[in-house]
Amino acid sequence: MTRKPSSDPVRRALLLDAAALLFEQAGPNKTTVADIARAAGVSVGSVYLEFPGKGGILAALAARRLRGIVDAMAAAAAAQPPGPRAVAAALTARTEAFLADPAAAPRAEALARCDCDALHATWQGFVAQQAQLIDALLQAGAAAGQLAPDAATLRPALLDAYASLLPPALHHRSPAAARATLTGLHRLVLAGLGAIREVAAP
Repeated sequence: MTRKPSSDPVRRALLLDAAALLFEQAGPNKTTVADIARAAGVSVGSVYLEFPGKGGILAALAARRLRGIVDAMAAAAAAQPPGPRAVAAALTARTEAFLADPAAAPRAEALARCDCDALHATWQGFVAQQAQLIDALLQAGAAAGQLAPDAATLRPALLDAYASLLPPALHHRSPAAARATLTGLHRLVLAGLGAIREVAAP
């Protein structure tokens, strides 16, 4: 029985880096698997050892960027005391990350023309990870006496309030307008969750 060659983490990273550059330059629809292989310095066959096709590359690239955003949210929150400021820091980090990297979220054309299921699953994974993080922050804030005891139960409403600061809606406004909305939401929403009357953006 012939064993299928195993995945190579170095080759996988090279392919993702090459794809990110090509997608930024020409867009996913004008970039072929052969283009990605050539840019990464590997054979076309090697691409299929790592990914099922271009849709799989798009999904893996989105997952890598979105993991970085969740990590940035967690790091920003950890630098603040438990409570409203930690939640504000996480949501500020999320907004700034998407403003800095508009390609981090799967775009509509990618969802429509490439591997729709994989990209939807990637985005839903991000949604679940950030929800878990916000849950933990709300629970920590409540335990510290800085948020209402039932703050964690309000997480769905909290994230709905900040949904306009997620792609694609986020990119229909200027960065300045997005940041102004963010500051307003911090004051309106987070102040309502805790003992602090106002919460400035960290």
